[in-house]
Formats: sequence, structure tokens, C-alpha cells
Amino acid sequence: QSGLTAANAALAALQSSKADAAPVDAALAALETKVDTKAQAVLGSYTGSGAASRTISLGFQPKAVLLLSYDGAVANGSQTYGGLALPGVSVGTASNGTALSITSSGFNIYYQDRAATNVSGYVYRYIAIR
Repeated sequence: QSGLTAANAALAALQSSKADAAPVDAALAALETKVDTKAQAVLGSYTGSGAASRTISLGFQPKAVLLLSYDGAVANGSQTYGGLALPGVSVGTASNGTALSITSSGFNIYYQDRAATNVSGYVYRYIAIR
């Protein structure tokens, strides 16, 4: 808000033609910085390949990934189809294997043990927070 107020004041001063552009440039730079620090959601989907592991590349390290199967499920009691992963916090347990983990450029999915985030032909949907 304060950056927007400063930008409006600087623009009003410029319109009176008695000010220089430096305050406007500074206010706009402050606004750009605030906008750049906001979280962005990236929505997507993929179809499972059946491979034991696979990387879904996003081009950035997500702050969080929520993965759901085609019907919105994350598990059915015996298999894990998705969940919420954070950097350093994977989805899955020692008994069912890792199902979802975050990488520096996206996330890894698995089809092993009872982890079922890459079942061949299944469609999965994700929300990744940038």
C-alpha cells in the first residue's frame, strides 16, 4: 500500500511538471519488489508412466506441492496417490516408500512399494507454490 501511495504522489508531482522522475522510479521499484515476493500458484497435471521414479520439472523449487489423483484422492488405505510435500518434508513413510518429494527444479514422483504417484495411465493434478 505505501509503495502505491508513494507512486501516486510522485505521478501527481510529475504532472505538475515541477518534479523529477527519481521518486517515481523509486516507488515503482518498491512495488516491483513487493509483487515479486508474493507467492504464485502453478497448476498442472501429468499422466503416470509406470516408471519407478520420475521428475516433474517446473523450472523452480516449489515452496509446497499438493498432489492429487484423478479423483482427488491422496490415499486409499494401502496406496498413497498424493499429498502435501514441502522442502525437506516428503510424502510417504518407511512402510510405504516415498511418494512425493520436492527437488530444486520441481518434484519427484514414485511408483514403488505402496507409493502410487506414477501409475501408468493415471492422471494426477498438482498445485505448486512458487
